[in-house]
Amino acid sequence: MTTNTIDLKQHLPDFKLPEMRFSVSGRKVSPNLDMSHYLKLNYPYLELASIDSVFGAALFPSLLYGGRPYDIKHALTWIHFQQLKQLGIHFSVTLTNHFVDDAVYEQSLGFLDKHHRQGNSIVCHSNNLARRIKADFPHYTLRASIMRSINTLEKVERNLELYDQLVIPMEMNDDDEFLQKIPCKERIMLFANAACGYSCPQRTCWVGVSQMNQGREETSDCSQNALHLKNVGKTFFDVKKFHEMGFRNFKLIPSTIPKNVDQVAAILARSNTSFATVNQYLEKPLYYLCSYQKSGRTWVRFFLANYLNLQFDLRLKLDFKTFFLLCPHDNLDVEKGVGVYDYYDDQRFPLVVSSHNSYNENYLSEQKVIFLLRSVFDTLVSNFFQHTKVFTEDRAWKGDIKGFVRSREFGIHAVCAYLNSWAARLLNQENTLVLTYESLHADHAATLEALLNYLKIPVDRDSLQKAIELSSFEAMKKVEKESSIPGINFNFSPDDADSARVRKGKVGGYTDYLDEADVDYIKAACDKELSAESKKILAHYLPDIAK
Repeated sequence: MTTNTIDLKQHLPDFKLPEMRFSVSGRKVSPNLDMSHYLKLNYPYLELASIDSVFGAALFPSLLYGGRPYDIKHALTWIHFQQLKQLGIHFSVTLTNHFVDDAVYEQSLGFLDKHHRQGNSIVCHSNNLARRIKADFPHYTLRASIMRSINTLEKVERNLELYDQLVIPMEMNDDDEFLQKIPCKERIMLFANAACGYSCPQRTCWVGVSQMNQGREETSDCSQNALHLKNVGKTFFDVKKFHEMGFRNFKLIPSTIPKNVDQVAAILARSNTSFATVNQYLEKPLYYLCSYQKSGRTWVRFFLANYLNLQFDLRLKLDFKTFFLLCPHDNLDVEKGVGVYDYYDDQRFPLVVSSHNSYNENYLSEQKVIFLLRSVFDTLVSNFFQHTKVFTEDRAWKGDIKGFVRSREFGIHAVCAYLNSWAARLLNQENTLVLTYESLHADHAATLEALLNYLKIPVDRDSLQKAIELSSFEAMKKVEKESSIPGINFNFSPDDADSARVRKGKVGGYTDYLDEADVDYIKAACDKELSAESKKILAHYLPDIAK
């Protein structure tokens, strides 16, 4: 058997031979990195026009994904797909999970329908899945995965009966006799460079990844060491020789994956903002959910995500990572910002972005706003526990609760300044809905129905009740144990009530932590520092607490 590897630097022109088409990996893309930038960074030796498709996972967390662990930070976004469409590049979905049944398939029906168009392809490991997709979604090109180990001519001929294209295992690139005899070379895809499977005889990771992506117990793992994996993508094959044999379709993974890809994305997108992103791509109404920290925003958003998921049959498995696909932050965070919103063109419901920022007249004066208000006493206590128990050491408050409530940066003085910035806008009822944490506790259904009415989302009693149950305090505590909210400065511990994101959910709970001197200090600061408009707001919406 020959060795058909090359030195890429000596063979760069080979990757621009006539009629060559490439399917390239998108698994290291970042939400804030333009697709043209991503492709040029990772495949600088290719012409963009020669890239037929990008393979990987979309934001939708399909239980059919396989090959690599699903990662929201490096999934293709709705915005990426618009950019690919402009470039004339298709999407190749890696649905190579080893475990396929009716329930798993049902979960992905909406996702499959969303990307069902001529030119897009499905990479399959399961023949059963391939047959179902062929019957239900005939416009997809079906591509047999490398996992099918098509390494004999008999396997080639048998798989060509079902699949439109076959991906040949990369170790077979060194078998000239086999390659020469392969029929229908126009339907064959070869690897142009090597992934870790090139020199791995066991390939135990594939089953483990399938288990991981479905939340199953993992019974297998990678059989190779980290040092070996550093060479992934750096071994290239003689595509000119393969071209002369008649092959035209090739698969590529990044040969040098930047460790600081998120920083590169930030530099390339430095002139971009979340506001600019939304304005460029949004095709429906926009609302802002605004509040001071620890006012119950996660509760409201988790309810809203559950209601949308139920009412519009979105089939998402919602947790504290995936709900940002429906209710993102008003920023460019790679896991939680507007880049990972997946429904820019879905006219059935609006986009609701969340912000803790003070009022900014320049871009909020004309926007529709939902403002969430909470007792300043409970807000301060909850925020204290976030700063001492949840934030990591580099960000944590080092003092006690007395010092915290008196702090200029975090205490009652900061709360007063925040409310003062918003008060005039909140008194002007136009395009504004004010909700209170206390009303959410007193009457879930009525308060959340008012929210849906304001958002012009149809109210369905069954979906409303079910969403309330799914976003109850106990339900959210359970979700947090399985999936905490992502963030580099967070150190959630759901087993410790005071360090959990979903802490105690108690109205008036501040009395367990603040003594009379603390309460008097907060009242005196409010009396002195709150504007007349802020006092009116508190007196109107929280009359018992504002006294």
